[in-house]
Order: sequence, then structure tokens, then C-alpha cells
Amino acid sequence: MLKFITLSIFILTLIIGIACGGSETTKEAVSKDDSGDAESEVASQYGDSVFTIAKGEMSDRRKDHVVLLMPDGKVMVVGGRSSSATQQRVPRLKSAELYDPATEEWTYLAEMINTLSAAGRESPAGSVLQDGRVFITGGQNSSNDPLKTSELYDLKTDTWTKGPKPLSWIQRHTHTLLDDGRVIIIGGTDDLSQLKKTAFFDPATDTITKLAEMATGRSNHTATLLLDGRILVTGGGKRELSDATDTAEVYDPEADTWSSAGRMNEARLSHTAHLLPDGKVLVTGSKGKLATSEVYDPETNSWSTTCPMMIGRSDHSGSLLADGRVLVSGGEGNIDSTEIYDPWTGEWSPGPKLNVSRNRHMQITMQDGSVLITGGQGPEKMSVVVEYFKPDPVETQTGPTELGCGGSLVIKEDTEEDTYNANSPDTDAAHSDRFSEIDDAGLSDADFIFADPIIAGPDDDVIVVPLKTPGTIRIDQGIGSPSVDATGTIVRFRELVANSETEGIIVRVNLRNGGWDMGDMELIIGPGETGPAVKKFARVWIGLVGIGTDESGEATATVVVFEPGN
Repeated sequence: MLKFITLSIFILTLIIGIACGGSETTKEAVSKDDSGDAESEVASQYGDSVFTIAKGEMSDRRKDHVVLLMPDGKVMVVGGRSSSATQQRVPRLKSAELYDPATEEWTYLAEMINTLSAAGRESPAGSVLQDGRVFITGGQNSSNDPLKTSELYDLKTDTWTKGPKPLSWIQRHTHTLLDDGRVIIIGGTDDLSQLKKTAFFDPATDTITKLAEMATGRSNHTATLLLDGRILVTGGGKRELSDATDTAEVYDPEADTWSSAGRMNEARLSHTAHLLPDGKVLVTGSKGKLATSEVYDPETNSWSTTCPMMIGRSDHSGSLLADGRVLVSGGEGNIDSTEIYDPWTGEWSPGPKLNVSRNRHMQITMQDGSVLITGGQGPEKMSVVVEYFKPDPVETQTGPTELGCGGSLVIKEDTEEDTYNANSPDTDAAHSDRFSEIDDAGLSDADFIFADPIIAGPDDDVIVVPLKTPGTIRIDQGIGSPSVDATGTIVRFRELVANSETEGIIVRVNLRNGGWDMGDMELIIGPGETGPAVKKFARVWIGLVGIGTDESGEATATVVVFEPGN
């Protein structure tokens, strides 16, 4: 039985967004890059060699997905963004597929369960646990909302099960698997800010626990497990190079502490980072199509420049080869080239050509040493073509790596960055500007006569309710009224901040319309005040009818969207 405490609320509304997608053509032409012939002037052991197209194609076109090497040597891809779109929505994929390198064929797996109303995950993070299960967190769904959910996949039974809730709505974050089996979840964005939050997932108990926070909020960053068990986190930014940071931090899991790893020579996001054989870390590229590369030395906690790549790359991919070299591929701008970094000379040389130009694709080195390329955005559409390349064996070297091109030490002083915090007073003030300050004068008593509320089920994400019909929702759930597309408003219950005689009632909600985030707000009902209270923006009104608890004691809020006179 739900118990209601009457209170007042705020109101808000709407803007309409447009999302665009690519072609649905079923066959792909081999694409050429627009990067010029910079590679052709440098000698390469691969000459005119190219990647080999696998026999089987993926069932779904995808980019910004997760690729994972399974214990038996097969490769699993999960989620991502598909190539088709409607005016209001870009479909995010809930599908998963398994590649068998022995047959070069794909098998369609069970779909993720995620959410009922807007399934799928773009830019989630994933890892293969030591017990063989797959752990997936966050991402963005088809309503353009970041997700505060996780799930676990068992390949033996081909089933997904609901996992614990992450600390935040989260996407574009990272997973790092520790030797003790825990997964460290770092950073990301909740669409309002870049997050400093860190947590660990314990597969023994299937729980997520909060850890110490980073000094700087980050998304689109990298996280690399060092040889001593610490984690190096580099760069990050929201979307463009102007948003990026040049800072780096190191996390110590044993002490649960973060410390500065200095500042890189360049600010970077959407870059790559790779652990070299001697324990140093190579960082390449960035938004803005940077060609520069630099190396982090954990023993001296310092950065040094090395030879730049032959062309600038962003949204590219890379992986460590079996012999200790690094191969990077593709990138923004229809790039079909690859190049290989030799850590013992500090120099780059051309690698084999891709058959299909790609960016925001995924690359992984398989157990036999072959490099597999999956998905990504091409010139006209996202790719289902999969290709692989097995490098010629070279003599494996040992000892310290070298910096190329007269590499020099990067000397910058640490600075305390002024980072954006979605929960700061300044942020609340910024969001308040989006909300109308119009008084609720002009409403009649009839406007406050609402239908009986529709109660969300425990597993619902967003329930669709007609105008003037309240919805009773738990934390993280929402109502869409009169729909969840561009004609409706989604009100999501974020947090019951306070409920006492001295503080009154403070509720935090998020409003979204047509894929546009209208922001989070703390709705404050002063001590002794009654409701329901409403707030207007344009012609739509939103009201908070009451709060309560469900049968398990979990907090609920009853909210309604209505138009006066209707």
C-alpha cells in the first residue's frame, strides 16, 4: 500500500531534438581513406598487404560497442549504436554476437535485458570476469538517456541477468580487471558532467562499492593496468578537443588512493593507451586528429614525447601485438590505413591497409596473435564487415624501450582544474534558468482533478501515462506523458534528498523531451507547506502530487504532466 505525503513541485518542459543515422544498404564497398600518401614514403615490411575479410559478417551494424576476448579464444561483441534512425531516436543495440576465429563465422547470442521501454546500450563498458561471465555497465539507451544499470552474461547458458546499480547514470566510462578478480569502474559522464566517481564490482558477491574519487572528472578517457597493479588514467573530455584535459592520475587499489601522474604534452580525449613490454604506456592521437604520441614512465612518474604517427587520428582503435609492438587503425575522416609502433626504436611504420575505412570501431588481438577489427562508422554507413590480420613473426626483444625522434621529457606544473560538478550550487542555478518562474495563477480547481495514479512495476524504466494521469515511480524510474517521443515529456525521479519537519521535502528530478536533457532540479517544499504545487513552462505543467513508500519500503514519488483546461 502506498502512503502519500502531499507536497508541492516544479514545472518544466520541452524542446525537440533531431537524431540522424546512416544508410541501411546491405552490401559494403571497399572504402579509400582521405589521409594522403604519407605512409608510402616510409619502408614497411608489409608492403601492399591488406587485412583479410572474414567469411561471416556481423548480423548488426554497430559502432561504440564493446569487444571482449573470451576464455576459449572466441570474441564477443555487445551493444553499440546501429546505422538506422528516426527523427526522434537513434536505435541503440541490445544484441550480442560471438565470433569463432576457427570458422570465421558469427553466432547471434541472447539479447541484453536492460530496460523495458528503451533497450540497448551505446558506449557501455564491459569486462570478462575470472569465472567466465561477462559484466556490462551503463551506456546510453534509445531515449538518449545514460543508464544506471548493469547486467551479467553467462555464455554456458546464453542468459543475461540483472546486475547491481552503478553509482551514477553513466556512459563513456572504463572497466579495469584486477588480478584479484575485481573490476574497477572509473569516470564517465551522466550527460550533465564528467564524473570523478570510482567504484569496484566484486564478482564474489555481485555488488558495487564506492571508492575514492579522482581529482578530475573524466569521460572518453583511457585506463591502463600497470605492471605493479596500479591503474593509469589519462585525458578525457566531453566531446571536443577544447573540452579535453592533459592531466593523468594513478589509482592504487590496495590503498584506495589517487595521485597525480603529471600532465601530458597534449590534452586528449578519444585517444588510445597501450602498456608496453617494459611497463611504460604509449598514448596516441586525440579528437582534433592529433598525430602526436607520448610515453608515460611509472618509475619516474613522468611523460616524454616520442615519434608522431604518420597521420593524425581520433576515434581510432589499437591493440598490443604479441611481439610487443602496437598497431593502431582507422580514425575519423574515412581512414583505411594502419601503422605499427616499435617501442625499441620509438618509430612508426605503415601497417596493412583496411578493406573498409572506419572510425569508432573496435580492435582486439586474439589468442593466436591475429588482430580482429569489428564495426565502426564508414563513409556512408556503419560496418558489418569484419577483417583480421596476422602479423609476420619478428624477433621478440627485451630490455628498456626507446623514445624516437629525439623524444624529450614533458615538463608542466600540476594545476588544480576547475571541473564542472553537476551537484554544485552553481549547477543548480544554471539548471534553474531553464525552468519558468511564472506563478501558477490562472489555474482552476478542475485543473487539479487528476485520474487515479498508474503504479510502475519494480522492473519498469519509464511508464507511459496519459496527460492528467499521475504515475507513481521509484527512484531511477520515470513517467512519459503523453508519450516518450518528441511529443511527450519524461520526468524521472532521481533522489529523495530530505523529508523532515525541519527541512521540509526536497526531491531531485530530471526532465527530458525529444532526446534533450532539461536538467536536474532539487524541488524544495518548505516546512508546513502543502500541495500539490505546479510549475509552468510554455503550455505544459508538471506537478508533484506526493511521495511515499512501496511495500518494500523504497521511496516513491507521484508526478503528473497536464495542460490547463484539458
